[in-house]
Formats: sequence, C-alpha cells, structure tokens
Amino acid sequence: MTSDIPSHTHLREHESLYVLEGSVTVRVGDDEFPAGVGDFVFAPRGVPHAITATSDSQPRFLTVASPSGFEHFMEDMSEALAAGHERGSPEMAAVREKHGWIPGQ
Repeated sequence: MTSDIPSHTHLREHESLYVLEGSVTVRVGDDEFPAGVGDFVFAPRGVPHAITATSDSQPRFLTVASPSGFEHFMEDMSEALAAGHERGSPEMAAVREKHGWIPGQ
C-alpha cells in the first residue's frame, strides 16, 4: 500500500497518533513503528513522518497536534480543495507554507 499520509514535517507542532481501528505503519525519522488498535505514536516537530495503512479495512486514528493551531491548516486545506485546487497546486503549496507544513523528506 502507499502512504495514506505521505512524508511531511511540521515546523510548529508535535503530532501524536492513537489508533482506533485497523493498523498502520508510522515512519518517524528513520524509524518505523507498526501500530494497531490502542497503540500511540509520537512524531516530534521538525522530524519527517508518514503513515501507511496496513490493514485490509480503512484504519481510523485520532491525531493530536500540540500546540494548538493545526486546525487552521486543516480548514485552509479543506477550503482550497473545495475550491478545486489540486494537492500539488501553487495554492495548496501556499497553504502548506503558511502553516509550516513541509511535504516530502
């Protein structure tokens, strides 16, 4: 399977993942962690990370970002997608830059 959430880095917030259903593999830096129901994975700010589904069914997980403010990134991304901008578009790149979210790595 390909990454459900491709490799990226947050410059402003830490990200934590708590698996509710299914299973995933989370890559944090050079380490990979299999995570199933009830598992918790922490990705500190400044460290590239990615999430890959490993279960047959769509995994569900709770994501917590700290400090607050990441919700504004999600709102801006949703609005840009609703306006018809594609993920690789300059408009989407501007949203990522505004919120300190670096794709790739």
